[in-house]
This record gives sequence, C-alpha cells and structure tokens, in this order.
Amino acid sequence: RPHRRRRCCCRASSSRPLARSDGGALYRALGLTWEEGAASDAAQLKQAYRTFLKARHPDVGGDEAHAREAVEAYAVLGDERRRAAYDAGARPRGEGQGGGDVFAYPDGPATFVFVHEVRANQNDRDEALRVAPEYFARSSRGSVRYAAGGPVAPADEQRVHGLVGRSFTGCFSWVTMGQAKALEDRLENAVDIDELCVELDMALAQ
Repeated sequence: RPHRRRRCCCRASSSRPLARSDGGALYRALGLTWEEGAASDAAQLKQAYRTFLKARHPDVGGDEAHAREAVEAYAVLGDERRRAAYDAGARPRGEGQGGGDVFAYPDGPATFVFVHEVRANQNDRDEALRVAPEYFARSSRGSVRYAAGGPVAPADEQRVHGLVGRSFTGCFSWVTMGQAKALEDRLENAVDIDELCVELDMALAQ
C-alpha cells in the first residue's frame, strides 16, 4: 500500500538541539559533570566555558565540533531563565523516569540518521548514495543504511537535511546515537516484516 510521509519527533532542527532529560549533556559539553554544573553559579559556569573553549578552539588545534557544542551549550546555560528551564528537564534519569528508554528519554542530540530499509524505495537508495556517499552504503538486505561511524558533521547537515526532507516514503529519520542503535538492533533481529514495520513506526512516533 502507498506510504504517507510521517513527521518524526526524533528529527533535529538545523541547530541540532540537545534533548531534555539528557542527564546534563549541556554541562558535559563544557567539560563538567551534572553535579559540577548544577552546583556552579553564573560566574563559575562562565569561567568553565571560557577555559573549555580556550583549550578546544580550532585556532589552537582543538576540535571544531566540540567547540561549537560548547558555544551552543553556553547559549542556553549562560541565560538564567533558559538554564533554569533546562535544569528542570535535564536531571539524570532514575528508575522512575523511564529507565533506559531512549525514545521516551532521548540520550542526546539527533545527529544520526536511521534508514527504514523496508520502506526505502529505489529512488531513496540511489539518492542517498549520490548525495551523501560518506554516510550511506548498501546494506546486506539490498537496501541502503547509515554507515558512518559517528554523527553527521555540522558542515554536512544542510546536505543531509535536504536528502531526508526530499524522501517521498519518509524512510529517513533523524535520531540520537542510542536510538539509532536500538532501531538497528530491531531491524537486525526482525522475523516478521509486517510486525517490524509496526514496531519501528511506533518507536519513531514517540
């Protein structure tokens, strides 16, 4: 039957927002643990940001992606109201907060792409290999899969976002690292294809 394009809540915006309930990922982006960050006042947090950015800046041989994450993190944490709102939703998860459910409680930014191989058509497969061959490869099932060992690089986001948005079948979804692993495991261990499709759709719709 024809497939409708689905709107997936796991997709990231162009600014790659970090998810709430992430266990303090914004503080980690500044080189702090959740406990250290939550206990820091504004001046201490600013000093931690400056120290971290100085050590990680590309001009001194640092990693551009890490420096960018630090800048994005401080844009939230450096604002009193935004920091308070973030702290309220970013506390580390306990057993009563969903445990290891990476769909109910995302584990970080949605910078990976999951390919629903059953739904992907020939055009999707060809387009992925043409537009972003460094991120996608042929799968053992004759379809295409996300084959990069890490997240989509900031410099490539616009190109990959275009690929995801143009898919008529909606087979591409932006997901976190933990979500990508969980979905790939379900794909690998599936026995019934119809049941698999329902399971994947339910996970991606959360």
